[in-house]
Amino acid sequence: MFGIFLIASTFSAVENYEMKDIACHDVIEETVDLHQRWFAEPNGKSGRCLDKHGMEYLESDTVRSCSGCITFQCVGMFEPSAHRQEYFWSISSESDVDQRCCLSCEGKVFPEGTDMGATETEVGNCTTEVSTICLYNPASGQGEITEAHSLKDCCLDSDGLHQIATEVMEPSTCSTRECKSTSNHRGHASPYWVTTRSFPDCNCCHLEGTMVPPGGWILTNNTLNLTCCEGKLLVETLSQCKIEALTYQLDTSGSMSGSMPIWKNVAVNLIEEMNLRKVNIDRNYLFSYVTSVTSILETQDYQVFRDKVQNWNSFGGGTELTFAGLKHAISQVNKNAFVCVWTDEIGDDTNDATLKAEIIDLKSKTNSEIFFMVVANKDPNAPAPTPWPVPSPAPAAVPPPWGPPAPAPTPWPTPSPAPAPWGPPLPATITPPPWSDYFGFTTTTYPGNTPPWYNYYSYNYGKVRRDNDETEITEDNPNSLNESGEANDYDYELNDAAGEDRLIKREIEDNNPDDIPSKKRVLLNDFQSRLGEIGHVMDITNDPNVISKVIDIMKKAAICNQ
Repeated sequence: MFGIFLIASTFSAVENYEMKDIACHDVIEETVDLHQRWFAEPNGKSGRCLDKHGMEYLESDTVRSCSGCITFQCVGMFEPSAHRQEYFWSISSESDVDQRCCLSCEGKVFPEGTDMGATETEVGNCTTEVSTICLYNPASGQGEITEAHSLKDCCLDSDGLHQIATEVMEPSTCSTRECKSTSNHRGHASPYWVTTRSFPDCNCCHLEGTMVPPGGWILTNNTLNLTCCEGKLLVETLSQCKIEALTYQLDTSGSMSGSMPIWKNVAVNLIEEMNLRKVNIDRNYLFSYVTSVTSILETQDYQVFRDKVQNWNSFGGGTELTFAGLKHAISQVNKNAFVCVWTDEIGDDTNDATLKAEIIDLKSKTNSEIFFMVVANKDPNAPAPTPWPVPSPAPAAVPPPWGPPAPAPTPWPTPSPAPAPWGPPLPATITPPPWSDYFGFTTTTYPGNTPPWYNYYSYNYGKVRRDNDETEITEDNPNSLNESGEANDYDYELNDAAGEDRLIKREIEDNNPDDIPSKKRVLLNDFQSRLGEIGHVMDITNDPNVISKVIDIMKKAAICNQ
């Protein structure tokens, strides 16, 4: 129970009352009737007073009342208006009130240890009960009025009042205390605090409602990394990290304009983070790699670099030369390039094994780091393309009324199980049954020169349905041409991380040079499978801690450990 005790002398207010008005707080405790008067007898005998038990007391006799707190005296007085002598109980002096008792503002006397009453007050959403008790103080030898303020629905601490269920962090003890409601069975007559340890340490830190253990770190505004050291959050400096060129390889294709709020925010914050951590950067370099590799800016001023990225608003084209751009970026340094590829596409030259090998070799020789900062769909369980339905049986032929009856219709052949990938190709056309000419049916060539049920049965055998102007892709012919003689728009890979054959679709962006902002994003797993051997694939769309992860990777790399 939280209490605030206010102490006052019992008799400090006695002089404000007439002695005749002082009475016991409880009439039951009174041994005499203060309102009763007795008259002198006609025989001239001395008058008397009676107590509540009928005992007689002569004038000037005394009796103790109110648990011994008040001494009353039988007093006789002539009443002129009635022309008679009257007797009654009265207090003659302050000494008639025992010093061990208390006198209220209403002139009521309370014995030692008596509850003098309770009131409630409200401060905001918190209610306080004030209990007043008469307590004897041996040091002063007097009864004293004390007030105990008990909180009904709040807890009190040095910061003020807190409602039930409020949690307050205690970084010095790495704990959190919660305000609990009254629990009489635990001996709590008012709300109380319960402390729970968050970490088995002391001198923790906290920021925005989060407890940070000693040596731990936290991001502020998702950018600045603060480390807890002896109860204080400090900015970790990385001046030992030496970067010859902080290079941004920017995808300026049309689709990137639609995701500017995503990649610009991360790109600008990463520049700020590098500066705040005092990373040793010689120069900053920005270039585009759409259609051709084009330099945009080279500067030693991080603010100029940041502003250029922040204000970039020129987009167009749809052919991303990802590998060519990476080779260009690393070739610009003698050592320690820090390259970030900002994109939403895997790229159009990422099947070039020669370029890939050159990039890996350059990266190793220069101790450079590559990060693919991708705007992607991270859902690895995206549904597979919807297969074509199995064709319904051909309808029965109905002969016209004037002609001879038509022969019984020949049913279409039942599709056999899909052949093994290395088996013979299926026929390019399906010959309709004889009765088809009667109804105007003609020989039909299906997309990919296969019947519609072909893809339905062969989908899980390493083949995929193509668009109307494309040809079939098989393990034997992963880069075949479509019917127009153009390259197909699928990249084929065998034995991916899941142990299955996969087909990664890409756009024929040369036919769509502006790339559309609303273009469907590539799966994060596709980026990882294609680019993971070259650099770190980072999900800037869905990972709020991507910047801190980039910094952690850099801290473990040769850039920071030479």
